[in-house]
Amino acid sequence: MSKVRGYLLTASIASTLFISVSTANAYVLESDSSHLSQGELLLENNGALSLIGDGKSSLGYIQTSPVTTRLYADGSSNREFLTQLGFSQDLGDQTLHFVGEISPEKSALNVGVTIGKTTIAIGQGSGSENAWLSNNDFSSSNYFKQGFTPASYSYQGINIQQQLTDSLGINASSINVKLDGRVDPSVYTLGLNYKNFAASTLSTQRNGVTIGKGLSLAYQHDNINAAFDQYKDYGGFELNTLQLSFDQDKKGATYGLELASGHSPFNGLTDNRMMLTYKKRWGQDSYSLSAAEKAKKRGGGTTAAILLGVGVAAAVGASGGSSSSNGDGGSGGFATQHDAARDVLNGINPTSVKENVEYGGWIAHQSDNTYASTVPVRGTVDSVNLGPLPAGTTASYHTHAGPDPRYDNEHFSPQDLESDRATNTDGYLGTPAGDFRYHNVATGEITSLGTIAH
Repeated sequence: MSKVRGYLLTASIASTLFISVSTANAYVLESDSSHLSQGELLLENNGALSLIGDGKSSLGYIQTSPVTTRLYADGSSNREFLTQLGFSQDLGDQTLHFVGEISPEKSALNVGVTIGKTTIAIGQGSGSENAWLSNNDFSSSNYFKQGFTPASYSYQGINIQQQLTDSLGINASSINVKLDGRVDPSVYTLGLNYKNFAASTLSTQRNGVTIGKGLSLAYQHDNINAAFDQYKDYGGFELNTLQLSFDQDKKGATYGLELASGHSPFNGLTDNRMMLTYKKRWGQDSYSLSAAEKAKKRGGGTTAAILLGVGVAAAVGASGGSSSSNGDGGSGGFATQHDAARDVLNGINPTSVKENVEYGGWIAHQSDNTYASTVPVRGTVDSVNLGPLPAGTTASYHTHAGPDPRYDNEHFSPQDLESDRATNTDGYLGTPAGDFRYHNVATGEITSLGTIAH
């Protein structure tokens, strides 16, 4: 019988960007409880999992799993993989931990140390817009980004855990997130774990203003897993999810039930969803590196997760949300009105030129002193109805379709300028040639601010 002091890294790291750990003071591992020997390779779903370490003073794993398959215009394809490494080393009075992951779209490097009943972990990572869009990134926290504009990101974070008793622990995290072209948000979490139960709260802040709050509850007992997640932002968007799963190890099957309810103040609708899932493992049982799950626990230690990945997801979601911060698809979190207008016009202008149809919307000032745009509204070849002005509106934006010889699409029309004056808002224009033009309603001055995609 062997043991690894401190917390054990589990293969469920794929569910977070940071560290999935157990905060027990010590676990006792029984060699006959695992289905995978040290150094043995398990192939499943075109991925691989292998244990490393001697199982006494060290324990870890290396895992590769498919992320996506890229298809190219010439018919060729390239399958991309995510590689993850987790390792813990017992040094007597302390235990060191390392977790890293890398793929073509994202990377993360995280280290931690356990001294007595206190664990401190720091980490950093980054990802592209494609990683943000990927469903297998951020895992269960994927809901936090629904309807929000993706952005390249990087983050740095620290987590501190304190085991108060054998069955009760608390933890706190602070995460600084950098978003490409946006005002950077920060995320703060507080959590506790008691036996098989874990709870955590999350707060996303930008410019000193709270723009999102989250609550997570989780319970695990034998083959039953239950989780509840709630997320609210400062614009009134709310999302509640409930997940239940039942594992049947002997049959290699997992049954799941997922309920989700979301409310958007943008359209006033509440969306309710239900999904049933069934998973079956074929051949050799997949081993979840379940030293924490399958081993006997000394003193009733508890498994908990440092959900820095969830924090990053919530930060990117809330900070990149719509002008009404409700997931209507608009883009937000910009330092200036110009930045918000350039972002939305740069994204929609190529579509406008291709379709020879105008698109437009509004720019609004947010309560956290940033700017955001509404989702572009599709119009006709020579006009677009922007709809009602949202709260805090400071400007409008629109495109001028394609290079149609019937119109002077490279300049503001008289009707455009009159509309700006009627609503007392500035105006932005994206032209077929890619000119990014600005109308200052206060002075009447029209200037070119550079170029955008076309």
